[in-house]
Amino acid sequence: MKAVSIDEVKAFWDKNPLCASAIPYPLGSAEYSEYYNALCKNGCCGLWAA
Repeated sequence: MKAVSIDEVKAFWDKNPLCASAIPYPLGSAEYSEYYNALCKNGCCGLWAA
């Protein structure tokens, strides 16, 4: 198995932000950040609840 560098991991998450598909605002916008922060504050549990 190939070792992965910190830079490669960072690049992956920069390209594939956690919860991005569930956030209805453009990536990088203030609204995106506010929505994301609210999800984190609430434990992100609401994303997967039925």
